[in-house]
Amino acid sequence: MKAAFKIIPKEELNTQNHLLLEVGWEGISFILFSKTPFTIKGLSIYNFEKNLFPAELATELNNILVDEPSLLQLSDGCTICY
Repeated sequence: MKAAFKIIPKEELNTQNHLLLEVGWEGISFILFSKTPFTIKGLSIYNFEKNLFPAELATELNNILVDEPSLLQLSDGCTICY
């Protein structure tokens, strides 16, 4: 797994934020945004190695989710796309 981007909000977020989590065989993306007005607050993108077995992919996802509490804790809701 390689982190391609990691932009974490530095200021205190006073608005309601939503997290879009997109996951697939190639990688996983976290996009933290506010709906009104639509503004992206944070972004993390990870790329997986090619040709992972399902168990290896599950291990990679678990490692990322344990390592990525910052965006997860800042959101009021989450949408997951697979």
